[in-house]
This record gives sequence, C-alpha cells and structure tokens, in this order.
Amino acid sequence: MRLEQARPELRLILFESTETLGGNHTWCFHEDDLTASQKEWLAPLVVHRWNHYSVHFPNKNRQLLSGYHAITSERFNSVLQ
Repeated sequence: MRLEQARPELRLILFESTETLGGNHTWCFHEDDLTASQKEWLAPLVVHRWNHYSVHFPNKNRQLLSGYHAITSERFNSVLQ
C-alpha cells in the first residue's frame, strides 16, 4: 500500500498462501511509535483507537495516557484488496 502511494510507477505482485491477505492477526502500535506521516498513511487500516488505556497485573494497575491503535487482518485485507 505504501509503495503504491510513494512509487505508483512500480508494478508489484504479492503472493499469499491463503485467500485473504495478512492471515489471522491483529497488529497494534502505541501513539508514539510512529511519526505523524506514518500514522497518516496507516490510518485507513486502523479499526480501533484508544486515547488512553489501562493495564492490569496481579496487585498492580496502571493507567496509560498515550494512544493505542489496532489493525485487524480483516481490515488489512479489505483495504489492500
């Protein structure tokens, strides 16, 4: 997807072992993991966004105020198709 945006003159062929792209996965990233431009081109793939979230461990809870994003394989396949 990114190569198509950045270099539309390229011809790409992708081989996948199943009928859908990306298998059966969920990819997540923290708000601060990517630059603004990276988040912009990934935005069509993101299905869930949280402005903050909590993590829970035995005898310990923590509230994280940074954003968190998730991409599912279903969305990945849909956008890339």
